[in-house]
Amino acid sequence: MAATSEVKGVYFVSARDALVERAEPGALARVTAALPEATRRVFEEPLTSGWYPEVALHDLVTAIWSEICDRDRERFLEFLEFALTLGMKRFFRALLGVTSPGFFLRRYPTVFSAIRRGPPHVTVEVERTSATIHVHDMPYSDDPLYHLVYEAGFNVFFLLMKRTRPRMRLMGASATALTILLDWDERR
Repeated sequence: MAATSEVKGVYFVSARDALVERAEPGALARVTAALPEATRRVFEEPLTSGWYPEVALHDLVTAIWSEICDRDRERFLEFLEFALTLGMKRFFRALLGVTSPGFFLRRYPTVFSAIRRGPPHVTVEVERTSATIHVHDMPYSDDPLYHLVYEAGFNVFFLLMKRTRPRMRLMGASATALTILLDWDERR
C-alpha cells in the first residue's frame, strides 16, 4: 500500500483561530458544516502536534474558499496569510526577522518536512534574488487553491523577514508535482 501524505494539526488549529478572530460571526459553524464527516471530526478538535490526512486539509481549504472567501482570490490569500501567521511560533517569527530569503529557502525542505510527512518532499535551487522550488509526490499539486496556499505561505515567510512579498510564478503543475519560481527584491 502506498504511503499517504499527512499534515500537522497546526493547520487546523490556526484555521479555527483565524475563523474566530477574523471572519464574521457564524463563519466557524459554516465551514464546519461544509466539511465531509471525516474532516469535520478532525477540524472540531485538532491537536497542534497531531498528524492528519492531506485530504482533510484539502477539504478545509476548499470549504474556506467557498464558504468564507466567496471564491475571491484576494480575500482567500488575506485569510490564509492571517491564519498562517497565527500558526507561526514566536521564536520562528523572531528567527525569520533576522534572516535572508536565500538562507531561509535553502532550509525550506526542513521546514516542509516538519509540517508534512509521507511521500511529499521539496528541493530548492537558490540564486541571489530568486529560487526554484520543486514539490514532489504531493497530492493536489494541480489544484489552484493549493497554489494559493503556497503563495500565502511564502508571502508570510517574506513578511516575517521584513521584506515585501515575493513574486511567485507557477512554472509547472501536475497531479503530484509542482514547480514554483520565486523572485524578490534584495532590499528590505
